[in-house]
Amino acid sequence: MNLLKSTVTKVLGDPVRHTYKSDDGTENEYYLTPVESDCWGDISNTKVMTNTLEQAKAIKVGYEWES
Repeated sequence: MNLLKSTVTKVLGDPVRHTYKSDDGTENEYYLTPVESDCWGDISNTKVMTNTLEQAKAIKVGYEWES
């Protein structure tokens, strides 16, 4: 499987907190941050998922991830 690198070109909004319950009943959380990103010249709007608010707030222009 090939992975493609995406780079944040613009942060479009604040992180949004989401919660879910595991099979054992534990409540967990994650954050989605809306961004504009560039992947090989293809500009698109997407959301970056992180596990903590601190990680979500660290997403700035230039942040990279592979998918």
